[in-house]
Amino acid sequence: MASVFVEYALDKDTPGYSEGPLNVKVLDHGRLDFEPKEKYENQRVEELRTEEAAIELVKRFNRQGIFRIRKDLMAAQDLSNIEKFVQLKMAPLVERIESLEEQIALMKKSKRTAK
Repeated sequence: MASVFVEYALDKDTPGYSEGPLNVKVLDHGRLDFEPKEKYENQRVEELRTEEAAIELVKRFNRQGIFRIRKDLMAAQDLSNIEKFVQLKMAPLVERIESLEEQIALMKKSKRTAK
């Protein structure tokens, strides 16, 4: 199953944005800091293993609107996982096809030289 991404959703101009939230307890994940991460373009995103943990966190701070689930990051990860899977399955097939094409070309060449 893909990860669920949760972002600290307050606007960067909001007072206290740069300080908080630090050390937020998340179900089955311990405490997370939601520090800006380079791989998410310095957005304050954490990758959670379960949807339940993400939903619980978002609901807990629903009134303040502090956190939101980033479905776009989930979709990007899903696409990446699919691409990796297809690559793993297709690479051996492509190699086999290329090998067969090479063998056919050699057979045709040897047939022409035999005449």
